Amino acid sequence: MDELVAQGKEAAWKGNIKELYDVMRKISGTYRQCNKPIRDRHGTLLTNHDAQIKRWKEYFDQLLNQPEPTIKRNIPAAQSELQIDTGPPSRGEIAKAICLLNNGKASGPDGVVFRQKS
Repeated sequence: MDELVAQGKEAAWKGNIKELYDVMRKISGTYRQCNKPIRDRHGTLLTNHDAQIKRWKEYFDQLLNQPEPTIKRNIPAAQSELQIDTGPPSRGEIAKAICLLNNGKASGPDGVVFRQKS
């Protein structure tokens, strides 16, 4: 328990909120670990963490390193140009975008305060 408290203090001191909340969940007993066993290529259950990491690496290497397609698709050009406004956004568009943001999802403490005019 003392190690968790020290880890939480260090996370708070560094400003690492995610780690701090993880430690708080561990201390309060509401922490659930997300590591679930996965299967290898042959269907054998992998419970060892290193084996799971190795399998994920193998999976993504296979998924992301596909050979280039042999059949080239002939995609015709558009019939007409689309009328898309690429100018700067209006105040209304900016206000709408800010209102659609989720609470607590800011990228950092930037001090931006938005007050909508009535």
